[in-house]
Amino acid sequence: MRYNGITHNEEILLRGYYSKGITQTGDIIKELNKIGISRSQAFIIKHLKRLGIYQYPNMDLVIHNRDKVQREQRIKIAEDRGFGVINNESRKKSKVKCNICNTILNYSTMVTMGCNQCKTKQRIEQRKQNDFEIRDKINSAKNKEYISRVKRLKEFIHKELYKEYTNWKETPVCNEYKWYRGKNSKGYKNNELDYKIDTINYYHYKTNKTLCPDKTTKGYRICNHCGISKPIRKFKRNTCKPCAKEYRRIHILPNELKRTKEKYKSNPVFKLDSIVRAYIYGALKGIQKSKRTKDILGINADQFREYIEQRFESWMNWDTHGVGEGKWQLQHIVPREFATNENEIYLLNHYQNFIPMCATANGVLKNRIIKEQMNEWHNTDEGIQKIIKRNKDRVISQSEFKKMLPVIVREIDTNKIKQSEQKLTKWFVY
Repeated sequence: MRYNGITHNEEILLRGYYSKGITQTGDIIKELNKIGISRSQAFIIKHLKRLGIYQYPNMDLVIHNRDKVQREQRIKIAEDRGFGVINNESRKKSKVKCNICNTILNYSTMVTMGCNQCKTKQRIEQRKQNDFEIRDKINSAKNKEYISRVKRLKEFIHKELYKEYTNWKETPVCNEYKWYRGKNSKGYKNNELDYKIDTINYYHYKTNKTLCPDKTTKGYRICNHCGISKPIRKFKRNTCKPCAKEYRRIHILPNELKRTKEKYKSNPVFKLDSIVRAYIYGALKGIQKSKRTKDILGINADQFREYIEQRFESWMNWDTHGVGEGKWQLQHIVPREFATNENEIYLLNHYQNFIPMCATANGVLKNRIIKEQMNEWHNTDEGIQKIIKRNKDRVISQSEFKKMLPVIVREIDTNKIKQSEQKLTKWFVY
């Protein structure tokens, strides 16, 4: 006897598998194949639902099993490339450490680019080797002579014999000194030797009230941090600009970022202003905007906060802003993806085009417009009316949107998961 394409025996088998705890469609198909019955996954799901014994997949388990294989692959790839995985809990947050220079970087950066510091060192070494090879081929005899000049100058300075003389002209390495400080010694320079010579010129000869014959150092000064002689125009106070930039990156920038994060969490006005700036910057794709954020928004940050708070639902507050279940997000009523030029980008970031909305529902809505969310500004402004008419097939009602939610959930199958972990979490809240 058949019922909608399924035999009575197959129906008994499905009920038996359910009673034994075999509920996954993949496991049921394997059991049927063992006894010579071949059925598709869609067929199994359809009749399990008809019998009322279909169980929706446990997405936490599916995501865990999926990520388990990917974690093993990530570890293998990192080890093959000379990296060690630091955090292996989440694919997006995974960090790796270079086993050569101990640089910590993202897993995706390691896969696409590798370790930049190691690559830079290799390039510098290759360039140096190539320069030396070319130089040796051109004139090996002159090369040996120049190397010996640098060696004699180093020995003279190392033994501190310069203290016996009042200037470089009187020293036995006068010719070596003039050649080294000239233009012809390019390629034989040494930062440590330059620093020592500049120190002798300034602290030894100058303090002895003797004129230094070295005119090539005019307009130069020694950096207090790296100790290298550089032009004055490259200085910021007593430190050269590269050293000042590195000092700021290590000592000042982390504290500024920490203060900014704390302000972002504690100050709703600053948070809203930062979010709108990010929206505008992302829509312009890095192009500098021609208007101030306040002019684009139409009101100041404090007024915008009051506008959003007036549209809060009963469960919404500033602590529940974010991503995930029980959170809300700032949503564009008319999606910003509909903008085709700079003026439309500014128009879609007007304060009356924003509304607080459930994060999960916002993720499912995507680039659609809910008719009930539009206000008087959407019906009167000519610019926004053009955008809505151009995308009128994306306008839906609130009731149509609510019907759409369970359909999206049913379309997701355990063997065809291509969405990210974040989207799956959002959708399966329903």
